[in-house]
Amino acid sequence: MIGEIFHEAGIDLGIYLPDTWLDGLIKELKSMPDFTLIPVSREDDGVGMAAGACLAGKRSVLIIQNAGLFVAANAFVNLALLYRLPFLVLASYRGYLGERHHIQIIKGRKSVPFLEGLGVPWVEICSRSDLPRLVDAANYAYGGGEPVVALLTREALSDD
Repeated sequence: MIGEIFHEAGIDLGIYLPDTWLDGLIKELKSMPDFTLIPVSREDDGVGMAAGACLAGKRSVLIIQNAGLFVAANAFVNLALLYRLPFLVLASYRGYLGERHHIQIIKGRKSVPFLEGLGVPWVEICSRSDLPRLVDAANYAYGGGEPVVALLTREALSDD
């Protein structure tokens, strides 16, 4: 379903760092013949690749865990935001209400204040019925010339 939404938004390149919540999405994207998926070992490398794709005229999505936003802060500020390079970021929203692992909770509580501190637009996707908002988020990114982060809860990412 998310792959179809990316297609509707004109996104055909995904850059990702593996995360258990994102496994189903990664499998879906790998099965799409017209979608290119590139793994990275660090989130800031992913920001650099998404920025480069933008400069090459491609629409991309960076797929990471929300904790990766903190790791990629320097690349966001000194590359994507400074040079107004648009791309969509899809981040699993670990630490959101109902989180089962206490170590993730602080990441969830700090994600939104972090994004707001950087001035990065964001949207919360809480259920499968919210997924079409990803098209709006992508259009907002490309219309405004800046990255937009979509924080996806477990419910939004589940196949149930």
